[in-house]
Parts: sequence; C-alpha cells; structure tokens
Amino acid sequence: MDAGLRLDVNTKSSRDNGASAMSIGALAARFGLATHVLRHGESMGLLHPVRDAG
Repeated sequence: MDAGLRLDVNTKSSRDNGASAMSIGALAARFGLATHVLRHGESMGLLHPVRDAG
C-alpha cells in the first residue's frame, strides 16, 4: 500500500447505533480489492475488524 493512502472503513450509521456490518467479501468488492489484501492488512495491524458470532 502507498504510505500516502488512507482507507477509512467506518461503516457506522446513526440508524443502527454503529452496529452495521459488512462481510469481508462485500468490503473487498466495494473497494476493488481481493479478500486476502484485507486479511493481510489485518495481520499487519492496519485494520481492526469487529467480528460477530457468525
């Protein structure tokens, strides 16, 4: 990733008190990335996803 690139994946909405969620596949598709790119970002400590029980 380019050091000058900032990705804000805040999906909070006032309608749901911040409880909205996207699957990794939906998020990857939204930004035109492969899912492994998001997983790598998580493993590097760049992303901090909130997981549900599913």
